[in-house]
Amino acid sequence: MDPRLYKAAARFRKVNLIKEDADDIEEVDDLIKECADLIKRVKEENPNLLLGVTPMGNTVFHLAAKVGEWDLVEEGTTQSCMRLYDTVTKMLTEKAPELWCVVNEAGESPLYLAAKGGLIEIVHQVVLESSHPYPHGGPNGLTALHATVIWGHYDITILLVKKKPELIKEQDIYGRTALHYVASYYEYSCVEVAKLLLEKDSSVAYIQDKDDRSPLHFAAGKGYQDISREIIAKYPDTIDMVDKRGQNAFHVCIGKAHLWVLRYLMKDVRDDEVLNQKDNDGNTPLHLAVISGNPDLVESMLEKKGRVDTDTMKKDNFTPMDLAIRGENASKQEIQVYKHLRDAGAKIGIVEPFNEKDEKDWDLVNAQKDAEDKEIYLWQRMP
Repeated sequence: MDPRLYKAAARFRKVNLIKEDADDIEEVDDLIKECADLIKRVKEENPNLLLGVTPMGNTVFHLAAKVGEWDLVEEGTTQSCMRLYDTVTKMLTEKAPELWCVVNEAGESPLYLAAKGGLIEIVHQVVLESSHPYPHGGPNGLTALHATVIWGHYDITILLVKKKPELIKEQDIYGRTALHYVASYYEYSCVEVAKLLLEKDSSVAYIQDKDDRSPLHFAAGKGYQDISREIIAKYPDTIDMVDKRGQNAFHVCIGKAHLWVLRYLMKDVRDDEVLNQKDNDGNTPLHLAVISGNPDLVESMLEKKGRVDTDTMKKDNFTPMDLAIRGENASKQEIQVYKHLRDAGAKIGIVEPFNEKDEKDWDLVNAQKDAEDKEIYLWQRMP
């Protein structure tokens, strides 16, 4: 790369180092103006010099895209510099389109950086005004579409989805699509973006990451009712999907104590088998609700009698009622959990597994007696 352009790149790095210090705002101004003037002179003298690459693999396009990250620089100065880069970008797109194909050492393509930085004009030039299939990747397998969702540039998201719909299904190194990340953040716009992605490619609702988590797992686990509703309303069978722990969306939202999502799921999901599905440890959603000690979660699970199996046993033979009885030190919440189960007719189980036939009857009697004693104690303390 021409030494003058390398000097400009150094200016960019210095701006990033001092941009958060309010006392240095004048220095930021001077650096950007100097950088802009430098590139402008190189462009006028010999445009071919702009085709160089820094030791880190960055082209002028990479540097242009990084301008969008200067969110704390004075608006007027930033916009002036960005206008300069728009001019450079248009010129190079015509004279050296191959530069858009250069990926730097960090694995960042110019298109990825422009999308991450929110530079819609640059993205517009590359995506809409060019017929070349330019690379769109970033680090860790992220794409330009991932970047727009993660950094909240939804106007660019719409542009990419319309022009490059194949990006919708692309997964990063964790197996996550853009919809996984949409389901991980909450803004009003996220719901609209989720609708857009689902309408453009319905298969994205069923793509699971490396832990077998679907976008619905993420939405339910984060407590985002609107996105959960959007997915289930259009693709109700996504509720059947389980992750590597054997957990569905009911398990996940209860594990994170997201009451409002649970109430929505209880209301709109018609498949009772899913309500009683066991994870890899044998826990049903009701088991997890009881273990959480949250009486509101348990009450929501038991609202519609007959739908939830209150007496199913997990791997260690505990029923939900067994888990609710915790001895003399039970808290008020645990007592309330027990009351909800009792009112729903929940029963005590075997409590302990039996390995020897000769011990079975005796142990069963003792286990039931202990449970009854605890039940009487709790009943006496009941408000």
